[in-house]
Amino acid sequence: MIKFKFSSIAIATVLTFSASAFAKQPVTDLEKQSYSLGASIGKSVSHQVYSQVGIGADVDVDFIVSGFVDALKQQTSLSNEEIIDYLNQRSEQLNLLAKKRHEEVLAQAKQQGEQLLAENKKNSNVVVTDSGLQYEVIKLGDGEKPAPEDIVTLRYRGELADGTVFEDTMDSETPNHFPILQAFEGWNEGLQLMPVGSTFRFVVPSELAFGENGIRGIPGNSVLVMNVELLAKEKPSDNSQGMGLNRVGMGGMMGH
Repeated sequence: MIKFKFSSIAIATVLTFSASAFAKQPVTDLEKQSYSLGASIGKSVSHQVYSQVGIGADVDVDFIVSGFVDALKQQTSLSNEEIIDYLNQRSEQLNLLAKKRHEEVLAQAKQQGEQLLAENKKNSNVVVTDSGLQYEVIKLGDGEKPAPEDIVTLRYRGELADGTVFEDTMDSETPNHFPILQAFEGWNEGLQLMPVGSTFRFVVPSELAFGENGIRGIPGNSVLVMNVELLAKEKPSDNSQGMGLNRVGMGGMMGH
């Protein structure tokens, strides 16, 4: 049994463990078609292997290959009933591993977030609102503050507590536009604190962002660090409804 760690190099090395045995290059159209069929199936299997290894599962690549070849020959060592039973057993194991991994990610994000919030509020330039939102004025603009119903134009850089960047539009030629009303709670509150022309740094508690559920690219319990440059605001109109989703990004920065 080979136990993998979640390393793309390690996995790739093992998945090519017997490459020399299959070194023959396809030449004819039939060989290339057959090779392409095998490569297509292999990519699908590889994706499953990567997913399972990613949550800490053990994988024996030798027997994956053996099972694949035997199935092609219709000479499997296990009966169909046994295969189904073992796949169901595997599925239960994977569900437990996935749950454990999810809980670990949530716990880590919570710990990192709480530490960041505690350290950040020690900064004398940081203001903490009644909701728990933390913000620092980097540059104070002289424009008006947006109203809840306004559509805002902005650029931003979003990070997790560990510094991972999940979205960065600061250098984008096309800024983001979206209605404040559709933003998640902390984003909604923070934008209304900013006069147009301002740059603020927000540290958003997870309960004011995406909570325990998270979204793609943002694990549950994540505290968000948002550096925001507010460029403009406007009232919604029939003509502006279509722009409400222009370059919204990371799940739209929208609410739950």
